[in-house]
Amino acid sequence: MNRVLEIMNSVFCVVQSAVLFILLLSVTIFSQSAWQWQHPLPAGNTLNSVDFINENTGFAAGDLGCILKTTDGGKNWKELSSGTVNNIHKIKFINSGNGICAGKNGLLMRTKDGGINWETVTGLSLPDIHDIDIAGNTFFYLRIKRNYNEER
Repeated sequence: MNRVLEIMNSVFCVVQSAVLFILLLSVTIFSQSAWQWQHPLPAGNTLNSVDFINENTGFAAGDLGCILKTTDGGKNWKELSSGTVNNIHKIKFINSGNGICAGKNGLLMRTKDGGINWETVTGLSLPDIHDIDIAGNTFFYLRIKRNYNEER
């Protein structure tokens, strides 16, 4: 009788191990097959500003100098090189070629070729720039914060 119980116990352990193995294998296979990076494609940085110049062409900018461009209404985005690691708080474009972006540590950059190349606007000593707006084709306005209680 003891021998029968030992055999039944061994069989139970083998069956239990097989079921556990199959369960773990299926969880591993099925759980990883559908994972895709979604926030946002193609970059994973927080976006702080979006500006569309028409229904198809738009730009987005965010943390760590991230600048994205779409030419199909936002279905697909391409990451552009900004040349900075500072957070960008705002991006604005006058037309498909000329744009400006502003951000942390007084960052102020402009492009004349639709975001392919960005150049830093020098000669200014500014704190963080949180907003910009364009008036006409040549003037823009800045909103800065020197501390948490003051805006200019």
